[in-house]
Amino acid sequence: MERNYGPWSTLSGIWKLYRFFCQEKFDMIQYATPKAALISSIAGMMAGVPVRLYCQWGIRYVGFSGWRRVLFKSIEKLVCSLSTHISPDSNGNRQFSIEEGLYTAEKSSVVYKGSANGVSLARFSFANKGIWYSEVRKVLGWDSSMVVFGWVGRVTCDKGVGELVQAFLALSEQRPDVRLLMIGGWEEHPGLPQTVLEAVKYHPQIAYVGSKSDVERYYAAMDVLVAPSYREGFGSVALEAQAMEVPVILSDIPGPREALIPGETGILVPARDSKALASAMLLLHDEKERRLQMGKAGRQFVEENFEQSFFWKKVLEHRHNLLAKAGIDGVKNEKNH
Repeated sequence: MERNYGPWSTLSGIWKLYRFFCQEKFDMIQYATPKAALISSIAGMMAGVPVRLYCQWGIRYVGFSGWRRVLFKSIEKLVCSLSTHISPDSNGNRQFSIEEGLYTAEKSSVVYKGSANGVSLARFSFANKGIWYSEVRKVLGWDSSMVVFGWVGRVTCDKGVGELVQAFLALSEQRPDVRLLMIGGWEEHPGLPQTVLEAVKYHPQIAYVGSKSDVERYYAAMDVLVAPSYREGFGSVALEAQAMEVPVILSDIPGPREALIPGETGILVPARDSKALASAMLLLHDEKERRLQMGKAGRQFVEENFEQSFFWKKVLEHRHNLLAKAGIDGVKNEKNH
């Protein structure tokens, strides 16, 4: 399967999955992301898979306008119509989708309190924070006197990279001790101005380190995580950062609104607003005690609501309930396999 929507790629993917589903005779399939969901929902319906679960971890068309918005909304509606159940990872996106006519309340549900996978408190452990803080900052050439804002995601327009860079550059003129640590993959067609891309790569106060499998070490080096996305399913990076006692600044949009306690573990700002973002960054730059208090509250928030092993139990219950509604004994089948 390729990410593009070329007719051959799409039809080939549908045919291969259809044959695979017919061969394996699955009781349930689940899928996420636009292209995978499109071909899986069509192939699953054709193969007669009883439970076809669309894990709606984000709504792509929200970040588009014009004909692209119309096209991707049509794809989203088709996937939802071919799925027997939809499970968004936030109540905000579920309500938005119902209002948009993508599906009904009866056809959808959010697992527990949301998120795609919860957070591993063992992996994102603040017990190692002091060591990782020193190690990462030493490699970057940054000392403890610097206030580090972090960002984790894909370098692309709808992750708010343009607004982030604008806000950071404005802040750096007022507070020369600020630094920006950027982690994530580089999009082939990011849709960002060349000036922004050059700043990410070459600005002396910005460190872009690419994708990292040990991202928890880099959270430890941050004072604040900033995630100014235009659209988001929930906001996993916000939970990961808070697990590391790092306060967050998030876009005030469905999904991320549920990934923090506004004013207690972080700050919400309007999406696509670099001035509001810069103001929030300035506030947390200047108030160290508030940052520390928010960080501790953030860890507690994640511990109480998004611990991964507990979340997995809720996921399993959710899947068994879907199978039971379809007349399938999921527990029996699980033991047999």
